[in-house]
This record gives sequence, structure tokens and C-alpha cells, in this order.
Amino acid sequence: MPEQIKATIKKSKLKSSFQNIKKWLHQETNFKEQIPSEFSNLPELNNQEKQIRENRIKLWSRHL
Repeated sequence: MPEQIKATIKKSKLKSSFQNIKKWLHQETNFKEQIPSEFSNLPELNNQEKQIRENRIKLWSRHL
């Protein structure tokens, strides 16, 4: 029985983690759509955005 409880807790933590990741990706997509097109062509901005996304994924993968 305790193993089932542990598995349930793990599943709920995983589910909430993935929901948070989905929410962040959705927010980033919305933010990107708000950036004027002349700014989205700047390579520094795209690299910085990519780095932020990679760092968030790394952080969350540590918690899983």
C-alpha cells in the first residue's frame, strides 16, 4: 500500500511539473508574438530566448 501512495504522489508531481512547463511555453509563445517583427530578427534576442528556454527545461528536468 505505501508503494501505491508513493507512486500516486510521484505521478501528481510529474503532472503538475508538466503543466507548469506547458504554461511557461505558452507564455513564451504569447510573449514572442507580441515582439515586433523588426526586433525578432535580431540574433542576440533569439539566442537569449533560446538559452532561457533551455535553462528552464534543464531546471525542470532536475526535479522530475
